[in-house]
Amino acid sequence: MCERESAENSMEILSETEIHSETEIHSETENAQSPDWGNLPWTVLSRVFHFLDDKTRCRAAITNKHWREVFKTPRLWRRRHFRLYGNFRDHRALRYARSVGRFLRSGHLTCGLHSDRFAKRFQKSLTSYLNHLFLQRVQLQEFSITRLEFNRYFRDAVVRSRVRKSLVRFLRFQRKVKFVDMTSAWTSENDGNSILDAVARQCHASVTHLHLEDFFASHMPIYLSQEFTLTMSKFSNLRVLNLNYNCVSNSLLLSLAENCGHSLKTFNIKCFKEDPHSQDIWRSSWGELRDSCHNLNTMCVCFDGITSYSALRGILSPAIPLTHLEVYGENEEDTFQPDQIMQHLATNFSKTLREVFFDAQPFSWDIDQGVVHLVKNCPQLIKLEFKAMVVNLYAIDEVLRNLKHRLESTKEPNPRLEVFRLILNNMPVSYYEQMADVFKQYQDYFNNSHIDCHMQGFVNGMPVIHI
Repeated sequence: MCERESAENSMEILSETEIHSETEIHSETENAQSPDWGNLPWTVLSRVFHFLDDKTRCRAAITNKHWREVFKTPRLWRRRHFRLYGNFRDHRALRYARSVGRFLRSGHLTCGLHSDRFAKRFQKSLTSYLNHLFLQRVQLQEFSITRLEFNRYFRDAVVRSRVRKSLVRFLRFQRKVKFVDMTSAWTSENDGNSILDAVARQCHASVTHLHLEDFFASHMPIYLSQEFTLTMSKFSNLRVLNLNYNCVSNSLLLSLAENCGHSLKTFNIKCFKEDPHSQDIWRSSWGELRDSCHNLNTMCVCFDGITSYSALRGILSPAIPLTHLEVYGENEEDTFQPDQIMQHLATNFSKTLREVFFDAQPFSWDIDQGVVHLVKNCPQLIKLEFKAMVVNLYAIDEVLRNLKHRLESTKEPNPRLEVFRLILNNMPVSYYEQMADVFKQYQDYFNNSHIDCHMQGFVNGMPVIHI
């Protein structure tokens, strides 16, 4: 009995020891596998902070001292985009500018006004925001303020003047700005020239991207403004320039050729229906720009609401190094002649044209041999998309056959057409079926060649067929 009791006691002690040892091993394994969240590496934690919003960052910063130090990393606060509304929501932008605005390097603002009712409050928010940055001697590399729409929201002369003065004061202090975007400012000629001159005063050599689409208000012939041309001549290192056609003049083109010929790579022009576009641009001016800008690889002209064939032909001078063309808008007078325009493009821009987009409806003019000549004569063409009503079936068949020939040709050194889209509206179902049969003949071949080639048919806005 004594031996049996001692054996049982030994078994109990052994089992308790094993259980205790297993528990210790299990706890040690858990401690070894669980990460030390309070002491994450600096690079890892800063990357995590990068994906958090400001409110969440502030909450995370109170975790411990290490997290607080990462929270103060300057690179986390170098890029910000705020939308100012002229109400209590603007305090977020003001708190940022007051607390960590000194770290800002890429500042982007958007006007969120929907009426002129809060224009004065917006002006105060904008002035305070820029004043905080000015007092902290912030030097930006990127600056944008879009959708100001002066003529719409700032009808009060006093408020408008204060907004302009705030921008001029801040921009005159900047010395390192490379990117400037003031799209849809809709300023007057005097206000716009003063703001632009403030940018050019000390950043004339540093600015490489200048976006001035709809910078001036409509109905204004800015091409007659000598002050605008003089201000633009100060910029000497532009790579990307966006303008409206009412700003383009012979003197501007010659100035760009002289001062930015070594750097200009992208030149985008928007031709708006309400803007003056009857100025006489000499072919020699376009030729000088083309010959001086050896790196100019993107020249885009966008027509918004201008659909008349005579107006398009008058603006599209054969000397323009045109690479991209877009035409869209209402065609109420039925003056849009796509076939004639394609003939004009194929004749004058065969060496440079790469992308074409037409969406000017409704029009009753047929698309026939113009699209055939465009595809045949423009070897650089990689994207062609247009919406139409009447398209010749034989012309589309010839286009698709030509595309197939270009793909099969092993001696063709030029890029192939990558996108061909045809959208038809309000045609009989029998016509859609015939057009679908034409596309189906080449569909498998283009799919195997990874070419986006398809046709869509609509009746009263409802899709009828998609190939």
